[in-house]
Amino acid sequence: MHSGLDELLTTDEAATELKVSTKTVLRLVRSGQLPACKVGRAYRIRRADLTRGLEHMHSDVVYLDDNASNPIDPTVRMAVIEELALPQVNASSSHLDGQVARARIERAREQVAELVDARRADVVFTSGATEANNLVLRGLAPHVRGGRVLISATEHASISRAAEALANAGEFALGVIPVTVRGDLDLDALDSMLSDDVALVSVGAANSETGVLAPLAAVAER
Repeated sequence: MHSGLDELLTTDEAATELKVSTKTVLRLVRSGQLPACKVGRAYRIRRADLTRGLEHMHSDVVYLDDNASNPIDPTVRMAVIEELALPQVNASSSHLDGQVARARIERAREQVAELVDARRADVVFTSGATEANNLVLRGLAPHVRGGRVLISATEHASISRAAEALANAGEFALGVIPVTVRGDLDLDALDSMLSDDVALVSVGAANSETGVLAPLAAVAER
């Protein structure tokens, strides 16, 4: 007769018990941090061994990869959870729930505008930074034909590739601001490239590969 602690769980069941993803359970198993046996192609985990996985998960960890991604702010997490609990409706609909949803969106738009000192009407929500960068470059292009756009040599691909494609299509001339061997923007080079025909200068605030911070104040002053 077996006790409940001897019960064998699937990786999905173990994930539910640990309140993590199945992918995390598999990572713990494959790294040897969570004991498991293999039945056919699947893993089976004793309920009694789950505490080892928990001990690992709650151990002190110093996360050093914020350049790639970072944990969601608790305030943001709670705001998202609260919104998801509300009726999911079309904010463009004329019925009451739709208008309430529209009001929530407009309040968010107003908060963002206040945060960046902009007009509420100028705040456009996108699915992410790649879409936003393309929106700026492709929206600007028809208005600067014959002008120049400058981008740093270490810009994100959503800027560099879009800018190169538009330059190749004849929308504008493209200049690339070099960086030093340390990855810092070459401000002297920027000085020499600036002129009245420059319509836009794009410099990433922080490089996602190297962590180098750009001197945005100095760039804006120039």
